[in-house]
Amino acid sequence: MCCHQVLYNLGERGLEWRLRALCHEHDIRIIAYSPFGQGALLSRRKLATLAASYKLTPAQLALAWLLAQREVIAIPQSSNVSHVTECRAAADVRLPPEALAAIDGRISATPTRAAARDVVIRMEGGIASGSSRAVSVFVRHK
Repeated sequence: MCCHQVLYNLGERGLEWRLRALCHEHDIRIIAYSPFGQGALLSRRKLATLAASYKLTPAQLALAWLLAQREVIAIPQSSNVSHVTECRAAADVRLPPEALAAIDGRISATPTRAAARDVVIRMEGGIASGSSRAVSVFVRHK
């Protein structure tokens, strides 16, 4: 299995322009690092309000949203046992379509072409070349 580790969360959605489709086309899974935007997402009032309406924490809602995305694996990091437990509970959450729509409409950043352009161009070049160097290009997204 191939994968592409990339910054992807409710506040960083640039890969949705073309990269997600390209990964899907080539059977490449996306590994979303920094699912909380280094903690910045967790302080958003809209996220906290929506999370509370589903009896979730903001972290659980943010992770559940990522896990609801096709072919995405989230990798939250914590050395705090209670945070790890909180993140693990998010794996059991199944958000209804109206929750996903509410997140897209009220919380998420709109994907921008500028955020995705460079990595898509490099990725397309790597796939086209068929070389083993293409995998390292996928992983080294800045």
